[in-house]
Amino acid sequence: LTTSDERFLIITEHNDKSGLYNIFYIDYHSVQPILKPLLTNLRDEIDIIEYVNNKLIAKTNLNANNGYIVEIDPLNPYNIKTVIPEYQDAVLLEFKPLKERIITIYQVNHKPNILVYNYNGELLYKLEMGIGSSVGNFSGNFDDDIILFYMTSYTLPKVVYEFNINSFEKKLIKHTAVTFDFEDIEYKEVEFVTKDSTIVPMFLI
Repeated sequence: LTTSDERFLIITEHNDKSGLYNIFYIDYHSVQPILKPLLTNLRDEIDIIEYVNNKLIAKTNLNANNGYIVEIDPLNPYNIKTVIPEYQDAVLLEFKPLKERIITIYQVNHKPNILVYNYNGELLYKLEMGIGSSVGNFSGNFDDDIILFYMTSYTLPKVVYEFNINSFEKKLIKHTAVTFDFEDIEYKEVEFVTKDSTIVPMFLI
């Protein structure tokens, strides 16, 4: 991976035998831009995807189950600092760091939520999506104020929205025509208890 400013090349190595991860990097702004180790012998992956405010921004499950977002100083990489902490009741599915915002998707009780943060870890906006829906694939450049994402569900073909990261307004820009009114369809989440007392979540449409 190369960061959007093209300063850093990030290479992650996974040892299938030991299960450990090693991360290497090249800083093209250094006097000697050579491949160097950044973090080694990690038990969990750290997925670095951007460089913002002199820090590398990454998603990780390091000592966690649901994922969280961290920043790494290339000059002091083992001093990993949490930007957005792990949530016990929500799984981090996707995130996109931009110039002044971090756009995230969390799965909460079978519903995706879009949450927008700043780099101080402050929650700026939350959009709860419907039961049985799926969102993702944020696309846009690092400096963009408007990005794109898709949404789909059991009764709704994929639609594409514009999302303004400052006003938090979303606008439908592309959709597949259907011959029914999907807004009149009701979703309901129920739980079914099996003979061995296992609770199975179910959706009624």
